[in-house]
Amino acid sequence: MKHAVKIAIYALVLAVLLALAVIGAGIGYASLRALPPELPSLATLSPADKVVLGGDVKVDFTAVIPADRSISKLALECGKGSVAVRNIRAVRQRWEWSRSRWAISAVIRPLSAGTVAEGTVTVELSPGRKQKKAEEFKVAIPEFASVIPATEKAGSELQLAGSMDVLRSGKERFLAHIANYKYIYIICLVLAAAAVIILVRLYKRSSRQEPVFSWDAAIAALEVLQTDIDSGNVLPKTGFTRLNDILRNYLEARFALPASRSTTPEFLAQMADRSSPLPEKCREQLADFLTTADMVRFAQEHADKMKLEHFLRKVVLIVRDTIPERSE
Repeated sequence: MKHAVKIAIYALVLAVLLALAVIGAGIGYASLRALPPELPSLATLSPADKVVLGGDVKVDFTAVIPADRSISKLALECGKGSVAVRNIRAVRQRWEWSRSRWAISAVIRPLSAGTVAEGTVTVELSPGRKQKKAEEFKVAIPEFASVIPATEKAGSELQLAGSMDVLRSGKERFLAHIANYKYIYIICLVLAAAAVIILVRLYKRSSRQEPVFSWDAAIAALEVLQTDIDSGNVLPKTGFTRLNDILRNYLEARFALPASRSTTPEFLAQMADRSSPLPEKCREQLADFLTTADMVRFAQEHADKMKLEHFLRKVVLIVRDTIPERSE
């Protein structure tokens, strides 16, 4: 059991060290490769020309940010003559070891015919290991022209332009952090699962008990009685009682006999029968001991240490002679 516990502790410590090594290597590698954020100066419009008044224009661009940072805030400020029709959003395209790529997009709509003024997308990045404060980056939305559809009259105008801010919640930032470091977390989970499996198997192996045979239990009890006799902790009469109980319990467990529920004459009569499972060479020793034990316990026959040890050796012989062979 102690050996299994030691192995389990070593396995758990090894798994933790491997996880820390992987995390440390990843963070160290990312630190060495720490690059500044990459954001374009201008966003891309789709469609870029011949925008119909009242139609939607998609604004998008790609932001490359270090792996230890996340987007904490996005703000969309539409130029005069346009309005936002969908919240600005950031979707991570792929994750690299030291940085991640995000697709940032929004949808705006021109309000009047003619030129729509330039707008702005503000991207705020959370602090990193080297940057102690949040940083803001401005990405311009190019101006564009809108035309009046054939079904509309000149001078038509929609609602006024405005701005839309998206402040990412703590849950969103946490999910973004998990997404940035997902492979590291996956490796840690795999190592933790392996450690748990090893611990469970070791526990099952250590808790699996070997069967205790009746003869082994009897010999162990006889050895304890011998130790008590040698140390003077048991009186001869008490010793005969214990020896009698040990032998009867053994015969009952070994041969399924009612040894503890029968009187000595009844039990000896069963043992004298031809169908008795007890070997013939043990029957005389059994009769001699049980008769003497009853005399000591009930007829106040004198008993001393020497007599007790004599019958103890006889009982040991009975147990050893009735141990089954390996094939049995």
